[in-house]
Amino acid sequence: MLLQWLRVLMIAYGILKCGLRLIEWKTTEVVVTNTRVVVKTGLISRRTKEINVSRIESVNVGQSVLGRTLGYGTVTVQGTGGGIAPLPMSPSR
Repeated sequence: MLLQWLRVLMIAYGILKCGLRLIEWKTTEVVVTNTRVVVKTGLISRRTKEINVSRIESVNVGQSVLGRTLGYGTVTVQGTGGGIAPLPMSPSR
């Protein structure tokens, strides 16, 4: 009996986690222009990260094997002054 409840809880947790990630993915906008990089996230409350292109020191891309296969990963933009902004990267919609 306890094992059945544990299974149900694990499946419910997995569905909830996938649903939250899907909402996060669908509500994230990344805009790259010739002057700045802007990232907007959030469904109800909106968060915006912005950095001028002239202040970018480095850009790193991280992808797992599955990420390379399915076309997703994380782009990390580091600006002058040590500010680091991870940007979610996913296939074009």
